[in-house]
Amino acid sequence: MTGRAPDWRLARLLPLLAVAALLLHGWAPGAAAAPVRTALVSGQGDGAWRFFSDLAELWRSRFEPTPEQLALQRVPGALERLRGVSRGRGDFAIVDAETAAGHLAEFPRLTALAVLWPELLHAVTRGPVPREVSLPVAAELWALDSAAFAFDTFSELAHADAAQTALLQRMPDDLLLDALDYAQGPILVFSAPAPLLQLLEAQRRDPRLRLLPIANRIVDEMKLAHPWLVTGKVGRSTYPGLERNLELPAVFQILVGRRDLPVLTVRKVLDTVYVRANAMALFDPLFGQTDSSMNAFFGKLMSFHPETARRFNFTPSVP
Repeated sequence: MTGRAPDWRLARLLPLLAVAALLLHGWAPGAAAAPVRTALVSGQGDGAWRFFSDLAELWRSRFEPTPEQLALQRVPGALERLRGVSRGRGDFAIVDAETAAGHLAEFPRLTALAVLWPELLHAVTRGPVPREVSLPVAAELWALDSAAFAFDTFSELAHADAAQTALLQRMPDDLLLDALDYAQGPILVFSAPAPLLQLLEAQRRDPRLRLLPIANRIVDEMKLAHPWLVTGKVGRSTYPGLERNLELPAVFQILVGRRDLPVLTVRKVLDTVYVRANAMALFDPLFGQTDSSMNAFFGKLMSFHPETARRFNFTPSVP
């Protein structure tokens, strides 16, 4: 019996030593699978889908500061995405500034992580209309859901004039392509990144389609009614037919996440969104339109992760 004791102990010890060696060298089964974070997006092919897809590709090619990976899941509706992240269906979502400013406080488990790209108010038409969109409206105006804030302003300014109010129509966003292709007379108003590829393609098919300036009075009224609204510039070379640079209302997109995300994960997000933005802009222009200074501006309107506030040196006004 005494002669077998060392063999028995060695037999028990060898597997333990093997597991320890695997752990030390990062080869344990659990170490091979990187944590997967999930981003909720509205639909395949839109700006958020492209943004997160490119972000996921960048995360796959780098492992600092964490080895996390990124997966995408489709959840239509901005509020539905906030609810989904709050309930643990995902870790991140992108919503517009209007939704974030108006509803983020309803989800105490969530916080803003980063301000992303702006979507600018486009007013396009094929019809013979004045040189800018102003009141009284010279043609029927269709406002897609993404421009609901603009529709509200036009309705408020025109509410005393029944003829003007009758010219205003609100339509769902999924009619954008049909409206660009077939709307001959109306002015179509919607928010989208600039340049918008669908609009450029529609202009190639029909050079009459053009982007219109929006009267300063209307822009000022929109900004008074919506504190999250800012203005952004559309350069003259952005779309065919533009005679000058335009200052248009801009709705920034907000990256939202759970408050309990590890600080290293938040740092990784901020690094990939801002530090590598110029390199990523070669593949996706949305990265090139991010502006880190906007975090401090929106920090007055909604809660932000402490790591974002620390990184960009501002104190959030909303806890």
